[in-house]
Amino acid sequence: MSCLGQSWILSVFTKSKVCLSFVHLFLSKMSIEKRTNVLYNMKYGGELMILSREDLEDLAQTVLSDFQGVPVKIGPIDIDRLATEYLGLVVQYEGLSEDQSILGVTTYAPCEVWTTRGAIYVAPNTVLLDWSLRPLPSADSSRCLRRFTLAHECAHQILYRYESASFQSQIGTVYSPRRFRVQEDWNEWQANALGAALLMPPNLLQQAWFLFCTGEKLHRYGGWLPPTERSQLENMSRCLEVSRSALLIRLEQLDFVVDEPWSAYCDPLDVIAS
Repeated sequence: MSCLGQSWILSVFTKSKVCLSFVHLFLSKMSIEKRTNVLYNMKYGGELMILSREDLEDLAQTVLSDFQGVPVKIGPIDIDRLATEYLGLVVQYEGLSEDQSILGVTTYAPCEVWTTRGAIYVAPNTVLLDWSLRPLPSADSSRCLRRFTLAHECAHQILYRYESASFQSQIGTVYSPRRFRVQEDWNEWQANALGAALLMPPNLLQQAWFLFCTGEKLHRYGGWLPPTERSQLENMSRCLEVSRSALLIRLEQLDFVVDEPWSAYCDPLDVIAS
């Protein structure tokens, strides 16, 4: 592949302290046509790299396999260790907004970031999380939110490595402060999708599903989950340390949820009474 070959990739990416073995592993799994298009965009392109949901699932699996191998037990993905040890990121806490509407910022180069105490200098490959997400022993809900926010920022850093130099310069030194909600922006969609896949990979969900749901799909009736299904969802979310809402969305994507009309629901107490 001459100028688009492995030697070019190494010359570009080994300048970073971030572990990038997943870049080569992910590219090696692509078809020749897909890999050629990705490499061409990385070297010459000026547009945002567009990856499908299937691509993002494959990328997450590549990163996790390289990071931890095959998981030996059911439990939460160690997203902190993935961020700091595998990706080489520094995680710090700052006041990012007065109303806590901004929860995460990531930097790619030295820059100034505006915080509630003014502009501060931030080193490259840094993730800033809002003070409200500091780990607390009794804060289960904030721990789940913190983990997803950190996974989202890790996803931005991973995706950034596939962008061309031209597009990286357009992005700038900091990926502008983001609000923790789905936005009509392809980059945000990709980061959300990749972040969820990093925290809740299919093989891990499959194991948790068999453990807590005994292999039965969750049944939802008219958008409502019966008590048994709600309890199963709660147990899975605690085990994986993700929010119930994020877990339910992920289960829907992977076809673990069956939607039925409300009329199809049969209350177990009614059956017993009859």
